[in-house]
Amino acid sequence: MDAKILIVGQSHTEALAKALRRQGDPGIEVVNVNRKDRKTSLEEKIRVGGHIPAPAGFDLVVSMIGGNFHNTFGLIENPERFEFIEPGETGFTPTPGRQLISYGLLHHFFSESLTKGYLRNIPLLRDYYGARFLQVSTPPPVEDNDHILNNPGGYFSDKVQLGVAPPALRLKLYRLHETVLQAFCRREEIALLPPPPAALTAAGFLDRPFWNNDPTHANAAYGALVLDQIRGALRDG
Repeated sequence: MDAKILIVGQSHTEALAKALRRQGDPGIEVVNVNRKDRKTSLEEKIRVGGHIPAPAGFDLVVSMIGGNFHNTFGLIENPERFEFIEPGETGFTPTPGRQLISYGLLHHFFSESLTKGYLRNIPLLRDYYGARFLQVSTPPPVEDNDHILNNPGGYFSDKVQLGVAPPALRLKLYRLHETVLQAFCRREEIALLPPPPAALTAAGFLDRPFWNNDPTHANAAYGALVLDQIRGALRDG
């Protein structure tokens, strides 16, 4: 492929970067904006320059900004354990000891938090480059709580003793996150690339061959599938 593709994001870009190192495609550049500096905002990084490539010559720019809010919110059990019912969900059985929270309340909280948080950086990146632009969905959660307990990563290592939330709840929170992201991208007229179907279980979790050795990220095999999706999106127009 002769086209030039730039992929910009944070920690979820690492799966693609690892896959790209194995593939050796010179037409794709992957930039983790937090690798050297996590404290400076993306807006400031764009203003001062030097943190991301200049906006010149890219046929496609892909955002992998954000994506872990549902994990920081609900991967670990809340002191007030909760659950909620999704719209259209049937056969719900309340869990003893869990407080039932309305979907509307959670949706409002996610929407407000994400809109004031990382979502505002997506159009900022789009407008800076002025090229064809895509946003990539975050990988879905791992179903196996034991995997999370055994691979807590740096951020969750001092929190897993509080307990990992049930897989079904974590998947609901992920879908809620995706619902808010999808609505935002529609409003901004930004194409959204969903997770590759081949990497998902029938229930919608991240399938075992694509797990990373931490609670929230996918591995290079997943990254290779997303790279194929990105190439396909450019090829198909």
